[in-house]
This record gives sequence, structure tokens and C-alpha cells, in this order.
Amino acid sequence: MGLVVSTDDPNIRAAVREVMKIEGFDETKLAFAFDHLIQNELRAGPFALKNARLRIQWLESFFNQNS
Repeated sequence: MGLVVSTDDPNIRAAVREVMKIEGFDETKLAFAFDHLIQNELRAGPFALKNARLRIQWLESFFNQNS
């Protein structure tokens, strides 16, 4: 079964799909970032537009600030 996100905003749906695809991070940490993006529409849109390298940089920064 696929991921279900309860929002109509395509940017949020794209962001949360992309965060869970990123390799090299603990799944629990990715879930934390996933929850954050769902709750913060203003961050979800730009995250979805970043390339893979910039998404990884965003995640590293997010985890450093929230650990």
C-alpha cells in the first residue's frame, strides 16, 4: 500500500514522498523530517523543488538543529 498524505497541497505531497526516498539516513529521522514538512507548508514546497544534493543538505541541517 502506498503512502497516504491527508492534504490537497501538491507541494506537501511531493515533499513528503521525496523525503522518504532519501537514502543514508535512519528511517526514524526521516519520519521526523516527514512530520515536520507535513506541519510546515512553507518549508514543504521549497524542499520538494530542491535537487537530491540540496535535500540531503537540508536534512543534515534540520537534524543538526533538532537533535
